[in-house]
Amino acid sequence: VISIGLLLVQAIRYRRYAKAVELLEKRGFIVDGSNYGIHNDHVTIIKTSVVDIPFSFGIVKKKIILPDKKYSDAETELMLKHEYMHFENHDLEFQLIINCLCTVFWWNPLVYLLRRDIEQCVEIRCDKCVTSGMEKERITDYLSLLLKVYKTENRNTFEGYHGMRFVD
Repeated sequence: VISIGLLLVQAIRYRRYAKAVELLEKRGFIVDGSNYGIHNDHVTIIKTSVVDIPFSFGIVKKKIILPDKKYSDAETELMLKHEYMHFENHDLEFQLIINCLCTVFWWNPLVYLLRRDIEQCVEIRCDKCVTSGMEKERITDYLSLLLKVYKTENRNTFEGYHGMRFVD
């Protein structure tokens, strides 16, 4: 009974998050992914000043949200490749399943440790996929970008929604 209630709460939170992402779409502008090597009409790419870090969202209506900051075209391309790789690897669907498991087994602390470890593994796999076949100089640029985004991140941005673990 408790698990069903918690699943309902998760569904409500997810819906709120989806509405917040829709607002981001209205406040931002759509970017043509083909300029950055992303040729998929099923993924909407949005730049907005409301967020500080890029993230992907959606299983059916897939969206990549990018910060509208001064990133070079090469940096933007790397960010897009990283976020797009989450869709290619079906990471969002996998995270949804993990969140459901955490909700059903809310009483077991091991599921939360498992979720944290899986999230780290998902990010490492994504980074490995993005950098596979790259030259060392380009990999260095990618790692520098990761640090740059991390250093400029404002953890309060989009607070209340972004920490819900449904997205990257």
